[in-house]
Amino acid sequence: MPASLDIARSFAENIRFSGEPENRSPQEGREDASVQLGNIFSQHNLQISPAVTPSLASSLEQVFERLHIPSECVTAYVVPDPVIQATCFASSTTDCVLSFTSGLVQLLDEPEFQFVAGHEIGHFLLSHGLVHQPEGPESLESLMEQRAREISADRIGFVACKSLSCAIQSMMKTASGLPTDKLRFDVDSFLSQLREPSNATFSV
Repeated sequence: MPASLDIARSFAENIRFSGEPENRSPQEGREDASVQLGNIFSQHNLQISPAVTPSLASSLEQVFERLHIPSECVTAYVVPDPVIQATCFASSTTDCVLSFTSGLVQLLDEPEFQFVAGHEIGHFLLSHGLVHQPEGPESLESLMEQRAREISADRIGFVACKSLSCAIQSMMKTASGLPTDKLRFDVDSFLSQLREPSNATFSV
């Protein structure tokens, strides 16, 4: 693993939510899986780059700098889909592929996009996708572990965007799919909803 990526992982570990269970040993996938996945994305989607998506590329570069992660470890694409979604694909501890739907990109402004990008990179840095998950119906314990991993990734997303208000706004917009002019960013009300005991659902 590159020394600079070690720095990024150490930085992420310091931010990891204390309620997240101790990290289990990552399960490495096929060495060529990331390359194959990148080839598939390249054939059907648009890679984020300074040449064709300069504003998005600039936003990602700022995220890389704030998280101390080498840019060559992350390849990102925009997928033509109105669904609001971002995903991190990682088959190894050395690189990952990010995908952002066009619906998500159009909904968020720059700092909000940086929060989502940082969140997804956080999953990579903390090896969330490489930890073996037990088969069968999900238990309450596994759902709580998933929620703890999301909190850890949210913390890294906050560092990536450097703004608590933008982080919360991003959460509200991705949760609702509503643009800025249709929302009143009442942080206390939104956090109260998240703390509501009756909301016993868990999102990943």
